[in-house]
Amino acid sequence: MKKTLLLAVLFISFLNCVVYAQSNDGQITTFPWSEGFEIESSGSDLPLELPHWRNFSAGTTTNRRVWTEALGMFYHTGINCASYRHDLFDASFLYHQDAWLVTPQIVVPANSNLDFTFWHYVSFADDYVYGKSSVLISTASATSVSDFTEVWTEDNPERTWKEVIISLAEYEGQNIYIAFRYNTFEGAENHWAHEWYVDDVSIAGSVGMTTFDNAAIAVYPNPSNGCFNIEVPGKATVTILDMTGKIMETFEFEGIKIVNLSYAPGVYLVRVESQGKIYTQKLVVN
Repeated sequence: MKKTLLLAVLFISFLNCVVYAQSNDGQITTFPWSEGFEIESSGSDLPLELPHWRNFSAGTTTNRRVWTEALGMFYHTGINCASYRHDLFDASFLYHQDAWLVTPQIVVPANSNLDFTFWHYVSFADDYVYGKSSVLISTASATSVSDFTEVWTEDNPERTWKEVIISLAEYEGQNIYIAFRYNTFEGAENHWAHEWYVDDVSIAGSVGMTTFDNAAIAVYPNPSNGCFNIEVPGKATVTILDMTGKIMETFEFEGIKIVNLSYAPGVYLVRVESQGKIYTQKLVVN
């Protein structure tokens, strides 16, 4: 009994570290690249330890936790994923948390049209208090949170696995870090909060592909009221995304197609893939 209690105390203390993985090596330079969190370990709820990733807490309370494994418990594919379970263990961990899981440095090539893609699942957002699940990018430090800029947040948390695609076009020719941030708000009412699971992270795109000449693809009128034409040379797969990377719809066609979108006014991305080439254009919907 005493041995079991001692191990439990040591385990909880272990989770309360401020920084767990802190390697400065291991740049990501070859694409496609992926991380499925299928690491060998002795069980779930252990601090997530990945080579060259940073896993740390920026919380302001005494009791701070980091991202953990969900081995054999919850995953999109395989048997493991990255998770943050706010209510794990005991009430000493239920105060404000601000946990960061940061990729190794990513060298984004010029003219690469890379996308950062992941699957995620939010649990207990409707039962408890939903704080924030977000993705941020830094072109400077991997651990200075002030260097990061938010590029996506989950505004509609659901108990289902959802795919998110974030374009890295804005960061071509730069070295970046991408962070998953689990955050709850300050205040005693947030002792019980949502859980967040992340799996099947990847970076891919048109590296090794040729981009279309602008004259080969036509998207018009632009701006439009949501009704526009797409002209392509041959068969093509078209994906419409919003500016957070969410896929609005995907379809295939050949030649000319009239597209009628019933989206809210804003800016969207039209991505055309055909004959081993890729073309991306912003579309303004009034």
